Amino acid sequence: MSIGSRIKEARLSKGLKQEDLANLIGVTKGAVGNYEADYSSPKDIVLYKIFEVLNVDANYIFQDNIKNKKTPPPLTAEEQILINYYNNLNSNGKKMLLSHAEMMTASGLYNKSDNITFMAARNGNPPEELPETPDAFPDAPDTI
Repeated sequence: MSIGSRIKEARLSKGLKQEDLANLIGVTKGAVGNYEADYSSPKDIVLYKIFEVLNVDANYIFQDNIKNKKTPPPLTAEEQILINYYNNLNSNGKKMLLSHAEMMTASGLYNKSDNITFMAARNGNPPEELPETPDAFPDAPDTI
């Protein structure tokens, strides 16, 4: 359901007409109709009045807009630097960078798990005693 549909549903559950809600929140009947039809959105102050008058909270009104929208984790500073480098390249440079990244990944030498395995093996640790993260090798170089 849309935000407008949620407002309409809450209004109807209170037994209010559009005109009744409009009078209670200080807008016109047409404005309420526009909110419910999703032609426009109420300003924050009006939205707060809707919550109060209809006795609903923001979670109820916005629940369908929030569901299943996962926000990606924020970029690390290092990731942002890589993106900036990439964005400063011409099309040939971008293709070359992607090709290098693909080759590095395909080789397995630079993959996270393979790097840990390699470093552990180099340090004489048996594979079954490998740690979960590379933090277990604080003195190991970042690259091989």
